[in-house]
Formats: sequence, structure tokens, C-alpha cells
Amino acid sequence: MQPTFMPWIGWFDLIDQADTVIILDDVAFSKQSWQQRNRIRTPDGLQYLTLPVATSGMMGQLISEAKISETHFLKKMLKTIKQNYSNANFFNLYYESFCEKLTLAMNSNKLVDINIEIIYWFLENLGIDKKLLLASDLNTTGNKSQHVLNLCKKVEASHYLSPHGAFEYLNKDRGLFAEADMEIEFHNFLHPVYKQCFSPFLPYASTLDLLMNVGSDSMSVIKSGRRDSFPLS
Repeated sequence: MQPTFMPWIGWFDLIDQADTVIILDDVAFSKQSWQQRNRIRTPDGLQYLTLPVATSGMMGQLISEAKISETHFLKKMLKTIKQNYSNANFFNLYYESFCEKLTLAMNSNKLVDINIEIIYWFLENLGIDKKLLLASDLNTTGNKSQHVLNLCKKVEASHYLSPHGAFEYLNKDRGLFAEADMEIEFHNFLHPVYKQCFSPFLPYASTLDLLMNVGSDSMSVIKSGRRDSFPLS
């Protein structure tokens, strides 16, 4: 899993099903990707909240190398969240805590550090007890499929639960995993509907939207969207 900023609920459903979670921070940073932004619900639809990342002259930088270019955005970002969720049922339960966590996370200018801190905040509030391992700490090599396989071997895994978005390249290299006797399954998730601050319901917002609107029942909502994973076949 790549270190997403304020991930959507399907991200946490996959994490909840894994025994070991590896964060792929040793792959290329992609500008304007989920690595640096996510969305919240507003009266006008879904709006992006974006972390400004320095990219000039840094083509090919890894996620682990990406750094925040400035911090002036933070006040505006938190104000935007407040404006759109102040009437949410559980705004008072989460807003100040989230503000504190994001503000403290900004003590580091590294994108991966900030994202990991925010992910841990979500894990705590969802009741998911997981330790995140950084791929950059595991010292493996290889491109795409080989890299994934090497990471699995490093933690002595027998199964790899993959995001669905990786199907194409993993399917292309299926023989590599078969030779290593490594089983691949793909995460399967149907986005549940819950009451948002504004109508109609719009899926694929940050998990912050779920927490603000549903509170302590958020994990039950996430699990209601869980479907059986399917093998690479």
C-alpha cells in the first residue's frame, strides 16, 4: 500500500484484513496523486485537500524523498474542514484531535512521515490495531512485481492481499509469484452508503468524512462494504 494522504475507507478495509502491512514508500512519487491529496464532501461536491510537495528539479524522486514545500496551506486546510463539517454529528469528537495530529505531523517536512502520522490517527479512531512497516526499511530491490514479491519474502508471507489497481501488472507477472509459491488475492470492496452532511451521497471521500458523520460506528460501516477477495486466475 502506498502512503496515501487521508485515505478513503476501502484503504482501511484492506489494512484491517492484513496480518502484516507494508507501506510502499520506496517507489516513485506521483504528482497530484493520492500520495499528496484526498477529498472531502462539500455543498458543491467533492473538494480536494492537497499537501504542497516540492517537485521542481526532482523528477524521479521516491515517495520517501518527497518533502512539503511550504506550511502556509495548513491554516486554510483546517478552516476548510471546519466550514464543511461543523454541522456533522461527530465534528466535536474528532476535529480538534485531527487538527492537533496534522499540526504536529507538520514538524516533519517529509511527505511519508506526515501521511503515516495521519494514517495512525485514523487507525486509532477506527479501532484498527496495526503496525505499519516501511518498505524503505526492509532493504529490498526489484521493479514492480519483483519488488512486491521480495517484500513478501522479507516478512515471510505466504499470501499477498493486493489493491485491485495492481491487477494488470501482477497478472502480467503471475508466473513470478507462482514459481515462488506466493498466493495473490485482490481486495474486493463495495462502497457502502451512509448519511453525509450534504445530499446526495457521494462515495470515495476521505475516511474523515465517515468519522465526522458516523462516529464510533464507522468501522461497522466499512465492514459492511467488505466482499470476499478474489484470486489471480
